[in-house]
Amino acid sequence: MRLQLRNLSIIFLLSILFSCATEKNIGLEPVNKISSNLDCSIIFSDSRKSIIELNDVLIQIGVTLDPSESNVSIIHIGGKEQVMKLFKSDKTDKHVTEIYANKDYKLELNYDLKYTLAGVNSKDPYFEGDCQLWHNGKHSKMNIYGLHNML
Repeated sequence: MRLQLRNLSIIFLLSILFSCATEKNIGLEPVNKISSNLDCSIIFSDSRKSIIELNDVLIQIGVTLDPSESNVSIIHIGGKEQVMKLFKSDKTDKHVTEIYANKDYKLELNYDLKYTLAGVNSKDPYFEGDCQLWHNGKHSKMNIYGLHNML
C-alpha cells in the first residue's frame, strides 16, 4: 500500500513537471527565406550550422519596405509571420539589447558583436547572445547566433 502511494505520488509530480515545462515554451519556427516585406540586415538562428548549412532562420531584423520604413523584427509562430516594431534599443561598445513588440508578442534580443578568428577573412562579424519571447503569460528563452543577411 505504501509503495503504491509512493509510486502514484512520483507519477503525479512528474506529470506536473512535464506539463509545466512544455506549456510555457513558445516555439519559433525556422524559415528558409527572408520576408518579402523586409530589407533584412541581420538573421538569427540557434547556431551557425542552422544558418550556413541548413539555411534556417528564426529571427529577421531590418527595415520594412513600406513607406514608414520602421525598424522591425520578424518571427514565425503557428505558421504565421509576426512583425514586431522596435520599441527600445541600447547599444554599447559591442553589446546590443533590443526590444520588439506587437499586440501579441514581445521579443527581447541581447547579443554581442564578435569576429571570426579563422577563415578567409578574419574580420567577418557574427552575433552571439540570447533572446526571450513572451506571449499570453508564456515565456521562452534560447541562445541565438546571427550573421549579416546574405540570403
